[in-house]
This record gives sequence, C-alpha cells and structure tokens, in this order.
Amino acid sequence: MNQDSDHTPAFLFDLDGTLIDSVYQHALASHGALEEVRLSLGIWRIHGRIGVSGRLLVRALRGEIGQRLTPELAENRV
Repeated sequence: MNQDSDHTPAFLFDLDGTLIDSVYQHALASHGALEEVRLSLGIWRIHGRIGVSGRLLVRALRGEIGQRLTPELAENRV
C-alpha cells in the first residue's frame, strides 16, 4: 500500500438490518427465563429456535421439557 496516496474515508452500511448477531444472547436469556420457572433445557435446544415468538418457542420446546406444561406456566403466570 502506497502511503503517499489519498485515502477517502469509507462507511459500511448494512442494508438487511443485522448489525450484530445476538442469537446466542437471546438463547441465554431464554434459558435463564426457563430456569427461573424450574424448566431445564440445554442452551443448544433453545438456540436453533430463536427468532420465533415466545409462545411458539414454548410450544416447540414443550416436547423436550419432559414434564407437563400447564397454560399458566406457558403464559409465565406462575
């Protein structure tokens, strides 16, 4: 690179709206919320489902929880 050349500042604009990948942080937050109501799931089970609504996430994970999921628990009213 020639140090005598003029450099024009550049700006990178991300058109699709994704500036950072926060899926792992969302998986950790969901894992923590489930742990608070005593539902233990591996983070890897949650990770692939990030991006769906909370209600759909609970429905998708229902079969993996290994215990009955009441409507109150699904709505986090416990």
